[in-house]
Amino acid sequence: MLERFLDWVPDNNRLERIWLMSKFDFVTRYYGSFLGLFWALLKPLFQLLIYYFVFTVIFINRIENFASFLFLGIILFQFFTEAASKSINLFKQKSYLLENIQINRLDIFYSVIGATFFGFLFNFAAFTVGNLMLNDDFSWAVLLFPLVVVNLVMLVLATQLILSTISIYLKDIENIWFIVSTTLFWGSGIFFDLTTITGKAALINYFNPVAGILTNARRVLVYSESLDWTLFAINLLISVLLLVIGFWIFKKYSAKALEKI
Repeated sequence: MLERFLDWVPDNNRLERIWLMSKFDFVTRYYGSFLGLFWALLKPLFQLLIYYFVFTVIFINRIENFASFLFLGIILFQFFTEAASKSINLFKQKSYLLENIQINRLDIFYSVIGATFFGFLFNFAAFTVGNLMLNDDFSWAVLLFPLVVVNLVMLVLATQLILSTISIYLKDIENIWFIVSTTLFWGSGIFFDLTTITGKAALINYFNPVAGILTNARRVLVYSESLDWTLFAINLLISVLLLVIGFWIFKKYSAKALEKI
């Protein structure tokens, strides 16, 4: 089916190449392990069980549909950090491809996003089944979810371009990214509802695009509400600005970075 579609799309060799690289990276990640591709689903499910126990038994919360609320936050944040983290050593790992003049260097990043997105689809399917079982509400607002995904993918690509390029020049980038990603993990409202926060702290939804993305994703999928369009516009603007910066850094310094490998 994919091959038939690509026949109608210009430059289909490039799309096929991205597809094949994504599929190869995704399959080889779990190749040889006992449970294989099931690890893509089991890891976030295990996180869900642990966090759900902690935040319902040890720390009581009053968030409606907390299981769906929590699981969606986990899989979206995991998609972001996993795709971004893989880019740190991407130049070294894919140097044999990046030095090939017949390959657009950006395709390497697209393939990493694609491979990570395959894993996200496993988790999203599990979330959808569970959410349908636990949540009685339904709204056509769910059709707005692709807009949230596009925003997230743009943010991921921007982060990849920046991290992959500066990692060649800044050897401490892995430690710096660990601090940043940990801060984002606890500051993106994975375990708590940021919309209930008042005062200046409420601005975190607007200055932290990951937090805003999680908030809007939950609005349309868990609570059957429309997007917060103001929040969406601000998050999208931040992602676009970061993407412009990422493309500029990549275009200006990627060639020199490859020479340093």
